[in-house]
Order: sequence, then structure tokens, then C-alpha cells
Amino acid sequence: MKEENSICKICVGALIQDQTGEILLVKKGYGIFKDLWTLPEGYAKEQETPEQALIRELKEELGAEAKVGHLLGVRFRRTEEESTVYFIFKAMVLNLDGLKVDGQELVDFKLMSKEKALADEQTYSLVKFILSKKETGEAGEFAASDFRPTEIPATAEDYILYS
Repeated sequence: MKEENSICKICVGALIQDQTGEILLVKKGYGIFKDLWTLPEGYAKEQETPEQALIRELKEELGAEAKVGHLLGVRFRRTEEESTVYFIFKAMVLNLDGLKVDGQELVDFKLMSKEKALADEQTYSLVKFILSKKETGEAGEFAASDFRPTEIPATAEDYILYS
């Protein structure tokens, strides 16, 4: 009997900082993270690598010309509807002055200091975790963390963040 293979959607996100260290955060206009400050992110299309997907998503949603850096973390999430694997990269935007939201998926963006992002109640808990653990870290060993987001239901069986 042939077993079914698991199919996961690939998601990508970017921790982007300007030359002063402020972090670029965005607000979505839809979904479970609507009105929260989160990382710029999106889904990969078929045949795209995570890096290619991130460059495309940043261009489509913000008009950003980006360079992808090292990997900060990988998150696995399973819900009744789907399973996703989310790659979180450090990235650099070459045209920060020319950014604009697409008005559909994203409704706002801003550069925020690490301290302000950590203190803001509207900053997604995953962003806060990444900022507190991996803001300037180098690529290296990854291990499963005990992090669980506060905004969505998540258990150790259906949500794992490797950082």
C-alpha cells in the first residue's frame, strides 16, 4: 500500500533593517494577522526557491529591490486546512526610500526601533521572538524552540519554530 506524501505550502518572510537598525514591519489588510505589525512575507509559487519567492513577494507588495541574506529560522505549522513551512531570512532592501504598500495585501508599513517593536502590543509575537533571539545573529545551528504564538491556537504537535 502506497503512503500519501505530506504536502506543505512554502512561506517566506524577511527581517529587514535599515542602516540605523530600525526594522521594516508591515500591516496586512486581511486574515488572522490583520492589523498586526509583522514581517513582510508571502507564499512561494510552484518551482520557486524560498529566496526567489521572497524577492518576488517584496517586489510585488512593497516595490522593494531586495537581497536575501542568511536564514534566521524555520517554522512548521499544521492546521486542519493546510500545513506550511515558513522560512525567515535576514534581508536587505536596496531602495527603502521608494517603498509603497500595494493597498491590497498590505495596508501600511513602517520602520520601527527594536525596542518599540518589542513593546508595541500590535507587533506579532513571532516577530518579537525573532527580534529578541536572532536580530543580528549569524547563520548556525537550529533547534526547536518552545515558542508558541499568542495570537493563534498552537500546540507543540502542530507548531514548531526552529531557530
